[in-house]
Amino acid sequence: MNSNMTRTKALIEQMALQGVKEWVVCPGSRNATFIKSLARCQSLDIHYHFEERSAGYFAIGRILQSDRPVAVVTTSGTAVANLFPAVIEAHHQELPLVVVSADRPESYRGSGAPQSMNQIQIFGEYAGETIEWGEAVQDLKLNLRHPNHVNVCFAEPLVDGEPEVSQIGPVKDFHLSQQVDDSARAEKDLGHLGSKPLIILSAVLPKYREALMELLRETQLPIYIECGSQLKPLEAEWGHALQSGEFALRHLYEVGFFDSIVRIGGVPTVRFWRDLEDLQLPVVHFSSTQFKGLSYETALYSLPTIFEAGPTYALKTWKHPDAELIKKQDCALYELKQKAINDKPNSELALLQNWLRLLSGSKNQVYVGNSLPIRELDLLDWNRVSVDTSIFTQRGMNGIDGSVSLGAGLAVPSKNTWCVLGDLTTLYDLSGFWSIKQRPELPLNYVVINNGGGKIFSRIYDDPNFENRHGLMFESLAQMWGLTYCLVRSLEDFKNLSGTQNLIEICPDNRQSKELWQTLKVIAK
Repeated sequence: MNSNMTRTKALIEQMALQGVKEWVVCPGSRNATFIKSLARCQSLDIHYHFEERSAGYFAIGRILQSDRPVAVVTTSGTAVANLFPAVIEAHHQELPLVVVSADRPESYRGSGAPQSMNQIQIFGEYAGETIEWGEAVQDLKLNLRHPNHVNVCFAEPLVDGEPEVSQIGPVKDFHLSQQVDDSARAEKDLGHLGSKPLIILSAVLPKYREALMELLRETQLPIYIECGSQLKPLEAEWGHALQSGEFALRHLYEVGFFDSIVRIGGVPTVRFWRDLEDLQLPVVHFSSTQFKGLSYETALYSLPTIFEAGPTYALKTWKHPDAELIKKQDCALYELKQKAINDKPNSELALLQNWLRLLSGSKNQVYVGNSLPIRELDLLDWNRVSVDTSIFTQRGMNGIDGSVSLGAGLAVPSKNTWCVLGDLTTLYDLSGFWSIKQRPELPLNYVVINNGGGKIFSRIYDDPNFENRHGLMFESLAQMWGLTYCLVRSLEDFKNLSGTQNLIEICPDNRQSKELWQTLKVIAK
């Protein structure tokens, strides 16, 4: 029988051979061997967190930034269950999050003993692999196209020797990649679309930016660009890109300007995507995941397939018969949209538009939270933002879980990181600020839009019970975590920004915001 310390060393080494260089440690007693061993591993990057749900989303941020698998190690019991939201998110983004859970001996399962439960298969279909790391050292085979769960049972005494790990290496080189599907078949499916396709460009990782720029620069098809696509700053430069925003898509469809969709990237944010369930338009997807985001039959290919000769040729040579009319309509709607925003200078949209002007430099990256912020930033004008600004989103489940933590995980020394979040989203992950205190040197800004509750629901239901209304302010939160605080109620207040790590609280005029959305709704008709 191998000792607990020997088995721990073997697992850490096997994980390194799979490309795991970074660990997020949630200390407990049952995972004591990992805490002691990982502390000795100078060649690995170790982070610590006291709360597992936030730790899981921090790890997702690190995966998105590093393009590598990241492990989270927990103690036993409900500590493991708290990782479930992050595992679900990683499953839908197809990210290699590796959960390593310490466990009591197998004989305790079902006994009701403290911190004892059946941890095997706890993540069900959302973990691509579930592995029981037994007493006999074995070869570890992870499926790094999905999240993985490795469960390790430890009997007492838990720390049964000195840590045996001091130097791990070399850690296997690793980058998230996809296989190219049949490009000839993809070209054929593109040919089966209608004569007036629209390209919807949604969330992709920054590594695809240059290839997408090269591909789409020459296309004559209209393109709706979402901010997570990395190419939103080019919207004004490309004559075929729509600038009027999502509220105009339904209008352009109803006047007959497109009859099919080419989706590039993740499942789109735009509301029109949901309307496709009723419209049943033909769609060809080129995506980083297996998910279509639609319930009816459509053609799906891996994202790299679109860069192959056949699909590339099809998109570059396709002539849209109504290209000039679309541009004319789009320009008219764009001017009306911009005038409406300018007329409400203290509305949520106008204040966010002014915040975007801070991103003119090249050393910026943005994480856009879900719910209302991502829809607002998709609607705004990014033409002053540097084209090499990396833009991240969390669109696996479209939820608000773990956004503070994920943003902290994205932070790097070389770029100024901006996390744009709603007030309820921020409140939902208060423990996520713990990660900031572990990395005080990193330039990191939280832009919190405080409109007093979940205002996205006010656009759907005329019922305040949906909104979780509150009168909270975030200055005390900034003080608690040592962040420089800036309150923004108007354009002039942005001049007060300072510090390396900031909490910028945007408090819009809710009356102006409501009137602006009503105006945009009228323009769309």
